[in-house]
Amino acid sequence: MHWKITEPHATGMPVLVVTGVGDGRANLSETVRARVADDGTIPFVWSWGDDIAGRGDVGAAARAVARVLDPRM
Repeated sequence: MHWKITEPHATGMPVLVVTGVGDGRANLSETVRARVADDGTIPFVWSWGDDIAGRGDVGAAARAVARVLDPRM
């Protein structure tokens, strides 16, 4: 698994890109957006709006995304 943070099209809000998940045949990836929470943290969120685990911890969010893409992780 690899991850990176990028800011697409100068939107001002980063996205987390998780790649290289899978057994080599399926090499899956996912891009999730960030938001500013009421307490000032910047959690990453699923496409349906729920916060991803980690509450601003990029590594924890990347691992949570990878687990969804490949439940064996």
